[in-house]
Amino acid sequence: MGLFGENEDALKWFIEGLKLFNEKKFEEALRCFDKAIEINPNFADVWLTKGSILGILGRYEEALQCFDRALEIDPNLDLAEKAKKLTENRLKEELIREKLSSIKKEASRLESKGIPVIVSGDIRNLYQLIRSKRYNQVLKELERIERELRELESKYERTRIELQKEITEAESSTLMDSIRITDPEEDLKALYGLIEGEKPKILLNLNQTEFNLNEWQRVRISVRNEGLAHAYNLTLSFSEDFEARGIEPLTVKANETKTIEVGIKPKFKGDVPLEIKASFEDGKGRKYEEKYVFWTYVSESKETEKLAPIFPSDFTPKPTTPKTFPPELSEIYTEVEFIGKGGFASVFKAKRKDGRVVAVKIPISLDAATGKSFIRELQNWTRLKHGNIVSIYDYNILPIPHIEMELCDCSLADIAKPMDVREAAYMIFNVADGLRYAHSLPEPIIHRDLKPQNILLKDCIPKISDWGLSKVLTESTSTVVSFTPLYAAPEQISRKFGKPDERTDIWQLGVIFYELVTGELPFKGEDFTELTSAIVLEDPMLPSELNPDAKEVEHVIMTCLQKNMQERYQSMADLQKELSVYLSISCRESLKKSINDKDLSRSAYYCGELMLINLKIGDGAGAYKYAGDLLEYCRGELQEEIKALVGQIKVRLEEKLEIPQELIERAEILVHKLKLGFERV
Repeated sequence: MGLFGENEDALKWFIEGLKLFNEKKFEEALRCFDKAIEINPNFADVWLTKGSILGILGRYEEALQCFDRALEIDPNLDLAEKAKKLTENRLKEELIREKLSSIKKEASRLESKGIPVIVSGDIRNLYQLIRSKRYNQVLKELERIERELRELESKYERTRIELQKEITEAESSTLMDSIRITDPEEDLKALYGLIEGEKPKILLNLNQTEFNLNEWQRVRISVRNEGLAHAYNLTLSFSEDFEARGIEPLTVKANETKTIEVGIKPKFKGDVPLEIKASFEDGKGRKYEEKYVFWTYVSESKETEKLAPIFPSDFTPKPTTPKTFPPELSEIYTEVEFIGKGGFASVFKAKRKDGRVVAVKIPISLDAATGKSFIRELQNWTRLKHGNIVSIYDYNILPIPHIEMELCDCSLADIAKPMDVREAAYMIFNVADGLRYAHSLPEPIIHRDLKPQNILLKDCIPKISDWGLSKVLTESTSTVVSFTPLYAAPEQISRKFGKPDERTDIWQLGVIFYELVTGELPFKGEDFTELTSAIVLEDPMLPSELNPDAKEVEHVIMTCLQKNMQERYQSMADLQKELSVYLSISCRESLKKSINDKDLSRSAYYCGELMLINLKIGDGAGAYKYAGDLLEYCRGELQEEIKALVGQIKVRLEEKLEIPQELIERAEILVHKLKLGFERV
């Protein structure tokens, strides 16, 4: 049984019906919707969409019944209200059209009898009534005209010339044209698109965000119009960091999605934002322009990657093509080197006057939207002080907005995949520790945009970066939905799954974990619609089917990827505890082997790992045990540091106090020193 129980079948029939709807297979779509309604009679969206198709087919009375049923189920369904209003107008227009035809036939019949006809009333006034959609008044006026025509049969005061004059005047007034009964499929598919004051709203999405440097690649772009009017002459233009070809103007109707193919060639390596500008106009010729920025990762060709895979343990930063550094900051930083671009900012490596090498993040453009993102990122990021979160050293809006932060070596996106399963598990365990800290603040912060590009590595330690889309959970609900589609959680796609919270970060971390151990993403699609449908409806292939070594962590990954938020881990602490079981078993096996091999440096390292794992899950007793064992394998200055650490852990245990973050960070430094020690052996 799936997330929706028996109603999951209803959802599948609904999705299938939508696909047929987009292919204009209306009768087949109606059969699918009927199946969905048969399973779940209270599925308001199905009733609404069925009504839309019936309206397209001109079956207005049936369509109105569907809209009424949708509103009965969900009285707040504004879309059904708008659809009902438009369909009622279409029904009235149809009646007007029939009455006009009847009037014209009656006038011709009387004329053939030699009865002169003058249709009384102001034709131009009737025209204005139709233009203002006052259909009830139009119908009353036409009924009056029909009555007068019937009375004419007994009257012969008029002449044939006057009859012809009135008919000509009626025709020349373009009364029929003014009703604008156009292609019903186009008109009704838009449903509410002709309501006055509405406009197109274009959303774009890419089917990929990773590219090879200086290579042409075919990219599918999903163009969706979520506005209430059609978009005409829509063209796309791309930022100067990319060459693009194959772009043709297109029309995207209201509530329609089109997928186009474009050739793209990136010019620079690293994290490079791809800015796409969409220009279009509505049916009245009013012009619109919207900009979208997608964070892409540009690397060397795949052939090069295969020849020289990058691992955390042997990564060596390589210089990239430099970009222009703002001259306003030249007095603060020297030896500047362009690193890459994020969602809204360029990042540079630079040296401060005191000799410290840092990363400097600078907004790409200084507009209002970027300013808000910059401020939100600062407000959240500067509150976060944790070893697994990139540190902010300084920031200012003068002489130009910038953030000075910790310089890292690379990101998880640079790492060859699949990784060693234990190494990947330990990576995820530590990322979860940084997120646990952010979630546990008095005002919890969720990241909402976790992906390999946002997890940086410094000396093989993962650090979470780019908190621009993060959100304080106590803030008022936002209507803006922001996420990277490939890593999006079901609740980010549809609120039917719940409101995004800490468990959204758990889902995204599960997607990353899956990718690290299999080299594949759990959910894929040719376009945005197909991808989001897979995330919402499909179960991913088990990781062990792609990599048998992943079997031992498969349960952890699949628990993170439960569509029902209640069935996931409910906190990062829960996830860490589950991972600690696997990591502890693995470390103990390695410790036992190193002891048998009398490799004291490795024994020290594995003891340190076990101590650190227990500290991070709050198991002071376990940490104290392994810290004590660690003393047996260390000598010199390091042994003295460990003795001090053991003493502090003991005090915390005796006083029944929590392990502070400062103590964990001190332990991390010691374990890192131990690792360097056995790697030199």
